[in-house]
Amino acid sequence: MKQSSVNERIAKMINEFSKGNKSAFAKAVGISNQSLGEIVGTRQSSPSFSALQKIINAFPQVRIDWLVMGRGTMLKAAWEDYMGSGDFSGLYVSPETLREKSAEYSEVDKRLLAQETAIKEIAEVAASTSSPEVAKRIKDVLNRILDTEGVALMGRILSGPSEHNTIGSRKTETPQKTEE
Repeated sequence: MKQSSVNERIAKMINEFSKGNKSAFAKAVGISNQSLGEIVGTRQSSPSFSALQKIINAFPQVRIDWLVMGRGTMLKAAWEDYMGSGDFSGLYVSPETLREKSAEYSEVDKRLLAQETAIKEIAEVAASTSSPEVAKRIKDVLNRILDTEGVALMGRILSGPSEHNTIGSRKTETPQKTEE
């Protein structure tokens, strides 16, 4: 299979990004219509280094290897710019941050375990002193409290600081007794 020339690849970009409109492509890139015509027209002049730089700057999603050498695919994968930037700060988590998050998760685990224990105690007391219907109702309500408090605690930890300064700042409402 014949490898395309840089001129053919630029023509492909014109079709892809400017719907075949050479003037719009030249304007987007910042080169003259005449210069672009010499590159992709019948003359097929080699593009200058400056023209290639302008094309690359105007279309950062295009792989330089593809444009200049014809290697690989035209468009970069989403991660290529990120990885090529050398900025790995979004991928790196410092040991200090890991220790802090681990301590926070450990605290959440302790609080959830304490809540679960308290709920089980309340449910056992309710079961031994109340009718089975009331005991089941209390148990259901307490389980809902456990589930929602656990979600709220984890949400606060995962989302970072907010108006809640401490893990235990959320108050839960006590279910009101209803007459049956």
